[in-house]
Amino acid sequence: MNPSPFRRCPIVIASLASLVTTSDAQITLVQEGDMVGSIGACTRIDDVFINNQADWLVRLDTDAPGAEDEVVLMNGAVLFQQGSPVGIPSPAGATFSFLDTAHLANSGDLMVLFDATLPAGGTASLLYWNGALLLQEGVTPMTAPGVAPGSVWDSIDEAWANDSQQLLVGGKVEGSRDCLALLTLDAAGAIVSEELFAIDGATLPGHPTPVMGFSLARGRQALNNSGVALWFVDDDHTVAGGSTANDSWMYRGMAPLWREGDPMTTPSGSVFGSLSGCEVDLNDRGDHVFQGGRDSSFVLDVLVVNDTTIIAQEGAPAPNIPGGFTLTAIGTLTPVFLTERADVLWYGDWDDPDTSQDTAIFFNQTPLIREGVSTLYGNTITTIGSTDKTFALSDNGRYLIAELISDAPSDPTLNGAYVFDLRPNLGTSYCGPAAVNSSGLAGTIRAVGSTIVADMDLTLRCEDLARLAFSFVIVSRTQGFAMNPGGSAGNLCLAGAVGRAVSGIIANTGTAGELIVPVNLMSLPQPLGAVSVVPGDTWNFQAWFRDSVGGTVTSNFTNGVTVTFQ
Repeated sequence: MNPSPFRRCPIVIASLASLVTTSDAQITLVQEGDMVGSIGACTRIDDVFINNQADWLVRLDTDAPGAEDEVVLMNGAVLFQQGSPVGIPSPAGATFSFLDTAHLANSGDLMVLFDATLPAGGTASLLYWNGALLLQEGVTPMTAPGVAPGSVWDSIDEAWANDSQQLLVGGKVEGSRDCLALLTLDAAGAIVSEELFAIDGATLPGHPTPVMGFSLARGRQALNNSGVALWFVDDDHTVAGGSTANDSWMYRGMAPLWREGDPMTTPSGSVFGSLSGCEVDLNDRGDHVFQGGRDSSFVLDVLVVNDTTIIAQEGAPAPNIPGGFTLTAIGTLTPVFLTERADVLWYGDWDDPDTSQDTAIFFNQTPLIREGVSTLYGNTITTIGSTDKTFALSDNGRYLIAELISDAPSDPTLNGAYVFDLRPNLGTSYCGPAAVNSSGLAGTIRAVGSTIVADMDLTLRCEDLARLAFSFVIVSRTQGFAMNPGGSAGNLCLAGAVGRAVSGIIANTGTAGELIVPVNLMSLPQPLGAVSVVPGDTWNFQAWFRDSVGGTVTSNFTNGVTVTFQ
C-alpha cells in the first residue's frame, strides 16, 4: 500500500484527449493485493469519496479474519477497521462495524455515518463530525420543533453535509416516524439549530394526504453550501384523496419543485414518473440536475439540467459512441454529479451486441472511461461500477474517483480504486528544462484550473524544488532568458516588468519541495502596482527559490509557463 495520496501512472481514456491528458492523470489509491498496513491484503473495493482538494476516502475489504476485514482508508491512512475501537472515542468501548456514508467537505470538515458494535452488546448508528460523536442512535435528543418533546434519534439512516457546517439527516424519531431535518453546527461542531423538513403522519402545505415516507439513499437528496436542499417525500396513497399516480414529490428548500404526474418542461410532452427512484444533485449557483423517469413506466429515463437541458435519455443515441448505438439505461441507484459549472457526470449503458464494451462514465456528452476500451497500465478496463458506491466526482469537477476492474496479466479481474485528474495542464511550458537544483532534479511549474478570468480558478503548481527552501512565483508579460542572473544557479525566463510573489505568497517548499499558488487574477504584482488580468491577456510565470551549491547559498528557478486568458 503506497502511503501517499496518489501514485502516478500513465492512463489511456477513450475519446478524451481534449479533457484528460495521459501525463496528467493521477491514479491508483489501492488495488486488490496491496497490503493495508499490517491488517492484511486488499481483496475488494466497496465505496469511494473525494473532494476538491483530492482528499479521498475508500472503504475496502481485506483478507483479515472475517470480523476484522473491513477497513476505511483516508488519504492512505487507516481511519476505521472492523472490530477495532480506533477512531471511535465515544461511546467508550464501541468498535467499528460498517461504513454507511461519508462527506469530505472542501472546507476540511469530515462527516462519517457508520454502524458500531457496543460493549454491552448490539449495534448503533453513530454520526461523527471531525472525529467527535455528534449523533448516537437511541441516545441523542432530537429537538426540532414539530417533534414530540423528549424524542431521540431512534435511527439514523442517511446523512448529507455541506461546507457550511450543516447536515441533512434522515432517520426515525418517536419510535417509528421517519423524518428529515437540517442540523446547523457551530465552529466547535455543536448543534445550534434543528429544522424539521417533514415527518411521517404530518401533512405538508398543499398536499392532499399525510407524509408516508422518504427515500433515504445517497443520491436521492442533495445539500449545497447555502443550506438549500433537494429532498424527496412520499404521501400516503392508501387514505382518502391519495393516489399512486401523484403521491411523490421533490422539494427545493421548503417549496415543491416537481410532483409525480406533473408535466416536464423538457422533454416536451413528458410527465414526471415516480420520484422515489430519481437521482438528483444541486450546486452552489442553484443549478440542479434530475435523473429519473419521464413517465410512469420507468422505461424512458432522462437526465436533465435545470429542467431545460437534456444531457441524455434512454432511447436516444449514446453520445459520442461509435456504431450508432442507443442508450438503454442511465441508471437506478446510479449516481449523477453536478459540478460548480453545471457540468454533469453520469453512467450510461447502450445496446451494443458486444456486452464487453457497452457501458461508460460520461462527462456531459463525452465518454470518460469506457468498458472494454479504456486502459490502466496498458490493461483493459473490463468492468465499470454503476452504483452510488463505485464512483464519485469532486464538486469542482476536477477529480473523479472510481472503482474499476481491469485485466492485468497477474489478475484478469484486478479490482482497484483510482483517481483521475480531469483538468489538463494549462498554457505552454517554455524555457525548460530548468537547471538541476540541490534536490537533484530540475524544478517545474505548471498551471491547472481554468483560463477563464471569470472563473477565478488558476493555480500554479511548482514541483521538484530545493527542499525546505523559501520560494515564490514571479510574473511578467514578457518572456526572456538570462543565464545565472545575479549569481543564481538557474536561468531567469522572464524579461521586462517582472512582479514578485504572485498572490502575496512566499512559502517554504517543505520536505516535498513543492510550492502551490492559487493565483489572484484581480491583483497580479507588477513594479508599478498590481494589475488585473483581463480576457485576451498573456502572462508568463516562473518560480524562484533559494538553493545551495556545494554549501554556498544561492537561488534557482523552474522553467516558465505562459498562459493566455479568456
